Amino acid sequence: MAADCQRTRRCPGPPGTPPLLQFGGTISNIGIQFNASATAPAGYGTNFVWAQLITNDTIVLSPVNGGANETCHPLTQPVATTGTGLDTQYPYSTAASTNDNPSVGLDSTADKEVNRAFNATMYLMWTSGLTSAIPVPLGSVSWTFSGDATFNSTTGVWSVVSGSSSASPFVASSSYATWSSFVPYQGSLICQ
Repeated sequence: MAADCQRTRRCPGPPGTPPLLQFGGTISNIGIQFNASATAPAGYGTNFVWAQLITNDTIVLSPVNGGANETCHPLTQPVATTGTGLDTQYPYSTAASTNDNPSVGLDSTADKEVNRAFNATMYLMWTSGLTSAIPVPLGSVSWTFSGDATFNSTTGVWSVVSGSSSASPFVASSSYATWSSFVPYQGSLICQ
């Protein structure tokens, strides 16, 4: 992460390090759950492949020193300024169910408010499981979440001011997910 921090203006706490502004994140409070079911052709199993594309991930940081807000995006590879691309790796998952619980670290020494808007599309594919099989697209779900947290310097506590989420219905499609960059989510942000 040190090399990434030299190329970026902000390096919040590592993902998963409290305190967090997070969508879900526990077994009893999952951010978003994706469940696949399909009837495979005779003689084949139900082997699923998931791929998630980030279509927007904007984090606005309000500094404690009263300076101008910083609009940030996760570091992508190759470097892009919008924080869009394949989410972490391909495949995202090969199980019948998967989930996502995006989070961003809250740093009270640097920020008094953190606002995040996140949009993604999760693609579902089926594969025969045979060697060199090509996954067949089944469709996708587009989803979003946003959240806003503020720090109270008197009490030393972060509070969620607002939050929302939505998901579209599953849309059957034979279109493949395509991307030219990926978002590794290693904690670094590019800010302006």
